[in-house]
Amino acid sequence: MPSIVGLDVNRGALRKAMAGRYSPWSLRETPAPARQRWFQPAGDRVEVDGRLRSRVRFVEHNVARDDPVRYSASSTGTAGASGPPASPVAARRSRSP
Repeated sequence: MPSIVGLDVNRGALRKAMAGRYSPWSLRETPAPARQRWFQPAGDRVEVDGRLRSRVRFVEHNVARDDPVRYSASSTGTAGASGPPASPVAARRSRSP
């Protein structure tokens, strides 16, 4: 059976996702057929259907820093490339007078 991996760098966001309970507002852009299939009413909230929840695994992960595909030498075409590019904040600081 296919599985889903939920990634986030923010532990609070992961805890919220693991709980699987959302306000109706959180699903405002989710198409009605998907809401009806994968979410169940739970008081004033909605809850992810158990069939879907059982297929989800959550992992704390920073894809901007830790994505081996995004920053490998073979994917960037540069020999010896390692790590993400400097952050925009660091780049601005280095250009400041």
